[in-house]
Amino acid sequence: MKRLIKIAEGLSPAASLAAGMFMLALIGLLDYATGSQISFSVFFLIPVMTVTWQAGRKAGLATCLLASIVWLIAEELGDRVYTNELIPFWNAAVRLGFFVTVSLLLTRIRETAALEGELARTDSLTGIANSRHFSEMGRLEIEKARRSGKSLTSVYMDIDNFKRVNDTLGHSQGDELLRFVAQETAGQLRSTDVLARLGGDEFALLLVDTSQEQARVIVERLNRHLTERIQDRGWPAGFSFGVATFTSPPQSVDEMLRGADLLMYQAKKSPDDRMFFKLFDS
Repeated sequence: MKRLIKIAEGLSPAASLAAGMFMLALIGLLDYATGSQISFSVFFLIPVMTVTWQAGRKAGLATCLLASIVWLIAEELGDRVYTNELIPFWNAAVRLGFFVTVSLLLTRIRETAALEGELARTDSLTGIANSRHFSEMGRLEIEKARRSGKSLTSVYMDIDNFKRVNDTLGHSQGDELLRFVAQETAGQLRSTDVLARLGGDEFALLLVDTSQEQARVIVERLNRHLTERIQDRGWPAGFSFGVATFTSPPQSVDEMLRGADLLMYQAKKSPDDRMFFKLFDS
């Protein structure tokens, strides 16, 4: 079954439908040609499972119905003898029920796997990407930058005085602050950018195809927006940013984040400037 699922995942929904129809026709012909002495029942599950996995529940159920009809036609054309003329239709209904059961179970497995995959990449508190998803997206963007030769900017953002918010206003307000910052930050970014919560009060941004000058404009605007919004809410907090721009792609996501992280800590220690920028040029 695992091997079948792996093969099915390589097909597009349209291709899986075409493959399913072809397999049903082939299996039906073989079932008719070999007669009643050789059973092809298990092979009818292959197109049902393939279409269900790749094309979804509705297409899968339609394939279940078609598989039952093809099987019935193969038996009828084979002049099989039954003690009652309703037996072939009863058998077809039972097979349909079996195919539908398998299809629905497979749909549930697919949905559960997709949900687990999504949860594994999402920060449960804020709803944005977590560090695992950021690493996955970071690797993809590094490869794209390596091919295109364009700049890539990573931003490490830390909420200043977050512990004070937790201690004075309570952890519920601290959680609300994190959710608020995540939502407001996401609203300020482009659709191509990546935002993730790395843990605690630390966030990472990946600004795709962004020079140092462009990154400065984005981060300064973001800082003004966040500062104004949290002041409106009465939270005694601020932000520190480390912004690392790579004109040549870094070797890894860890290297990219490490550069921005060090800059962020410099910003936190600075009495004047809460944003530190650096250009990494090989």
